[in-house]
Amino acid sequence: MIFVGLIGYQVYQFAAAKLTPKQENNPQPINTSIPLNNTQYRCDGRKHCSQMKSCEEAKWFLRNCADTQIDGDGDGIPCESSLCSE
Repeated sequence: MIFVGLIGYQVYQFAAAKLTPKQENNPQPINTSIPLNNTQYRCDGRKHCSQMKSCEEAKWFLRNCADTQIDGDGDGIPCESSLCSE
């Protein structure tokens, strides 16, 4: 009976080790072109591309400010016909 219990415990330990996700020792930082805590910009009521000075600023507004009207087609790229045209 004890032997069966030991075998069951070993099987449980093996299965638990397989199912537990391993953490990566050296996680890679997330590459963002715009810092999250950028104090250069603030949500100040601007909503249109004509009110932005750069593509970077337009991207920041799109990500951080509500009620912007700078991504007409909803693809996540603001001001495509002006500031962020590539």
